[in-house]
Amino acid sequence: MKIFFSILLVFFILCVGLKAQFKSTVKQQNTSQLNVTSSYYKNIDIRNTKTLFNQLSSLIVLTHTKKLRYSPDTWQALKKTDSDLNNSDNIILIYGSNNSDKEITNDYSRDKNSGGVGRGKWNREHVYPKSLGNPNLGIEGPGADIHMLRPSDVKQNSKRGNLPFENASGEARKIKRSWYPGDKWRGDVARIIMYMYLRYNARTIPSKVAVSTYKYNKNMPDLFLNWNYIDPVDDFEKKRNEEVFKIQRNRNPFIDNPYLAYLIWGGPVLKNKW
Repeated sequence: MKIFFSILLVFFILCVGLKAQFKSTVKQQNTSQLNVTSSYYKNIDIRNTKTLFNQLSSLIVLTHTKKLRYSPDTWQALKKTDSDLNNSDNIILIYGSNNSDKEITNDYSRDKNSGGVGRGKWNREHVYPKSLGNPNLGIEGPGADIHMLRPSDVKQNSKRGNLPFENASGEARKIKRSWYPGDKWRGDVARIIMYMYLRYNARTIPSKVAVSTYKYNKNMPDLFLNWNYIDPVDDFEKKRNEEVFKIQRNRNPFIDNPYLAYLIWGGPVLKNKW
């Protein structure tokens, strides 16, 4: 009996130790990310809302020191940036919703090595369509920015084409002459479009990719400001921002702090993460 209780005691001590170690690791990771973010934005004064857009724009331009080739660089980069948090052999597909039905077009996660053409493959979706750029975004610079490029099912990507975004609900789908990205992806899309406007300015005007009203600000569609509020940043989006930062060396400020969108363009009031 004494031996039994001794074994239980040792087991209990080990569990407590492992739990403490796990908490310490998580805390270190969170602290590390916080330090990176604080350091990156150390010269940004969010109190000066009149210059905030230009401050952030200059920052992400200056720190975008690694420019990728559209091929093969972006193919390889997306395997890292969009890796499935629950299965490192897979990537997450934008506009995807599930892997539980027989329709593979709607897949949410897929083997990262299945990139290419044809049914069951994934390719690179330009969330801001190349053809709607001013001029065309091409395959360098804005056309190869992995903050904007996302893996997508080939057929899903084809259905979206260069359609502008419009509000709806449910899963991703075409709405006459526009596109709804799906409830899960609307916030991601909004923050990508905001980043592109901040990074490339007149080359990627948000109004060209939205069917929307402009109650809050003439430069940013209500659609994206509302989506930024309705669909908060999740763990996948945070991790993706970190991975892109490691590659391109610049960040998407609206993922780090969605409140920045409110300070610049108005719209629904969000919580300040800083």
